[in-house]
Amino acid sequence: MIISPEKKSLSTAQALMQSMENAQKLLKGWREVTKELYPDDEDILALIPLPEAATLTKARDAYITTDTCSQAKNVRTQMIKAIKDLAVKEGICENTEDFRMHELDCWNHLRNLWIEHAVDTLEKRVKTDLAEDLLDIPKIYRVDVAMNLLLRSIDKEFALTANYAKGHGSMFAHWMEISHPGALLFPTARMLGGTRQDAVTEGALPAYMNRHYCVEFLFQKLCAGTTEANILQTSLFLQLTSIEIVAMLRVLSIVHIAIVKPIRFLSGKCHDLDGWGISKMPKALDILYEALKEIVADGSKLLDEDFAMGIFKSLESEVPKFKDYMTHIHEQKEMYVEKRSPQLT
Repeated sequence: MIISPEKKSLSTAQALMQSMENAQKLLKGWREVTKELYPDDEDILALIPLPEAATLTKARDAYITTDTCSQAKNVRTQMIKAIKDLAVKEGICENTEDFRMHELDCWNHLRNLWIEHAVDTLEKRVKTDLAEDLLDIPKIYRVDVAMNLLLRSIDKEFALTANYAKGHGSMFAHWMEISHPGALLFPTARMLGGTRQDAVTEGALPAYMNRHYCVEFLFQKLCAGTTEANILQTSLFLQLTSIEIVAMLRVLSIVHIAIVKPIRFLSGKCHDLDGWGISKMPKALDILYEALKEIVADGSKLLDEDFAMGIFKSLESEVPKFKDYMTHIHEQKEMYVEKRSPQLT
C-alpha cells in the first residue's frame, strides 16, 4: 500500500513515482546478491527483471482510471505529468506532447453518480407529493421516502441471515414456509455495512417482488396484540402500503434491469468482449441518453417492456457476448423453488 503522509494530490503522485524508484533499487540489489551467490549461473540471474524494467514510462498509450472525485482526478493529472516528464528525462521522447496517455473516469463510479442523482430527484418529487401525509405520521416511526433508508429497514427486518437483533428474518422464513409453501421469495439485498449508490436499484427489485408477503407478515404481527408495537415493523408497514413508495420501487426495479445491469456488464467486461472496449463505452452512453430523452417526453415508455428492455439492443449484434448475457438474464436465468418451502437462497 502506498500512502502519502500529506494526503495531497501532488504528494500522492510523488509517492507513487518514488515507489517505482524504490522498486528499481530493490531489483538492483537482488541481482547483485544473486550474482554474488551464483556467479556462474546466468539462468537464475535472467529470471530477475532488470531495474530499468520497473518504470512507469511503460504506460505510454495506456489509460489511467480513477473515480470521479476532484482529489482522485487531480492525482491522475499529476501522475500523467510526472510520467511524461520522466519519459523526456529518460530520452524516450523529445517533449511531453509526444508521449501520449489517456485519462478515464471509472464507469462504475459514473453509473453510481447517475443513479444517485436520479434517486434524489425521485425522492424530492415524492416527498413533495406526500408532505402533508408525512406530517400526520408520528416522528417516532421514522417514516421517510428515502429509498436507502427503506431498504436498510427491509434488510434489518426480513433478511434471512437474521443479523439484526430486532429483526425477524428467521421468523419470516418460518412464516413463509407455513403460509406460502412453494412461493418464490427473492433474496433481500444487503444494505447494511456500506453500499454503492446503485444498491438502491438492486435492492428495490426484491423489495418490490416480496412486498405482498412482507405486508401480510407485518399486518399479522402488528395486529396480533401479543407485544408492544414494533417501531421497525410499523414504519415498514406504513411505507410498503404507500402507493407512491411502491411506485418508486417499481421504477427503480425497471431501471436496475433495463439500465444498471447492461451498463455494469459492458463496463466490467471490457477486457473480455470481442468488438468492444473501454473507448467504446461512450457509445452505450449515447444510446442511453437518446432513450432517456424519449422517456422524458413520454413517461409510459419506461413501462413498455419492449422499449425498456431493448434500450441497448442495437449493441447485441456488435457484441455477441452481450447478446448472450441479455438473453440469459431475460430468458434463461431461473430460480429453483422447492415444492414444500419457498426459495430462500
